[in-house]
Amino acid sequence: MFHFVANLKPYTIGPDAKARFGSYLLSVDYTSGLIALVDQVHKQHSILVADNGNFDRMGALIKPLLAQAARLAKLRQAEEDHLKRAARPGELSADLQRKFVALRAKVADVAAEARKSDGVKKIVSAQNTMAPTYLIGMEDFSIPLLMGLGIERAYASIPMSFFTQAARRAIAYAVKTAKGGFGPCDATVFAGLHAVDFDTAKKIGGLAGDAKLAGIATGFGMALGDPKFCDFRIENGKIVELGASIPRSYVRVIDVAAGLHLGYAHATGHRPKFHALGFRTPILQPLLAVLGDRGTYTSTDSTAPIKDAYSSVTIALYVDRPAPLKLKAYLIAEKWLDGGIPWDCKCPFCAGFLKQHPFQLNKAKAWWKSKGKRKLTPKDLWAPSPLAEVMPLLSMPKNPELRKQAGMSRIGHNHWILKRLETNIRRRTGVELRDWVDVLVDKYVDAGSGLAWKGATRAAWAVARKAAEELKGAGGEFKPK
Repeated sequence: MFHFVANLKPYTIGPDAKARFGSYLLSVDYTSGLIALVDQVHKQHSILVADNGNFDRMGALIKPLLAQAARLAKLRQAEEDHLKRAARPGELSADLQRKFVALRAKVADVAAEARKSDGVKKIVSAQNTMAPTYLIGMEDFSIPLLMGLGIERAYASIPMSFFTQAARRAIAYAVKTAKGGFGPCDATVFAGLHAVDFDTAKKIGGLAGDAKLAGIATGFGMALGDPKFCDFRIENGKIVELGASIPRSYVRVIDVAAGLHLGYAHATGHRPKFHALGFRTPILQPLLAVLGDRGTYTSTDSTAPIKDAYSSVTIALYVDRPAPLKLKAYLIAEKWLDGGIPWDCKCPFCAGFLKQHPFQLNKAKAWWKSKGKRKLTPKDLWAPSPLAEVMPLLSMPKNPELRKQAGMSRIGHNHWILKRLETNIRRRTGVELRDWVDVLVDKYVDAGSGLAWKGATRAAWAVARKAAEELKGAGGEFKPK
């Protein structure tokens, strides 16, 4: 069964949380102030996921290598401009490939040094203080660091053994954790595994299956932050042309998820329990869901519904009709002021806020007219802009209390949409779910903006659908405490 795992916060489980979730995630970095909420998760018999807190650590490890990676990216882009397409394996100049190989060696050194002070015993102890349903096992950082630095297999001739060695280290962490090697552990352990494409994922999924791991967790934060474009992918050692240059991120995350599922299923005869960490794009939720079924625990989590609503310069609100989309608040405002669709969401968060602080549309239109009806920007919805004061639900107005109330309403709205999307996914399984997602992707392409992202969604869906049709059997559901 598909689960959206909400980050455990007072506003996702407390009295103001109008959309309660069946699963919650808490990182070891934030346990100290939220123990009371952990007790509440257990009282309502929800699933509790204990994250290892590694994402921030990886960010610190990668920082010293970013400048060198940026220089190589510029050189690589120049060579690809000459090729007029993305470089296939072996197509970059020998000199540039040597430079990528050298950077890859630095990544291996950084990951090896990090393993010397991995702090697994302390992390596992902190995870188990929550009495979680399952915990995210310690990862080897080699692969996510590669992705974060933009080092592709095609650039550095990276052998499969590099990936399998990293996976075996993570598998060993998971097995040892489950057996109590880092201290008492009653929780199910999801191995923290990573891959960079379909083939590495399928191989690693097979290793996970051979080890009879209880579950797989994969972080997608680095992959979804990748700004590169691609016009091909590799499956079973063969180049698959995509027909256009599209954002690599969507294709990669589904390639990796599909490969892990297929590799595990081929080894065991059933799907793995699976958790996609940092899976922050609404349209990708149903694409991942088709890889599971009603008998298999499949989940995602993300802080994006919080950040998009409150801390991002570009405020975004989620919708699921006609398709799962992130709508930029300044574009909502601009189209509304230009006679387009109003923001009249009836969810309890938007409706409750607007009862107290309705839009002052006439004042907003007057301000826009005084500006020559120019294109709006994200900053137009931030104080001291007058527009922020008359359209507060879409904005960050000057008054601190009003700003917080508007932001919390948007956070509630985004989670409410994701909860409704989760419910709609759960109503279907197998062929019915695949056919529903097929229509959803068509609606997304019709409604979405940006030709490249539409192409990326279609390409990712083709991978997910093919893998879903190949997968057979079922895994197992949790019985929450």
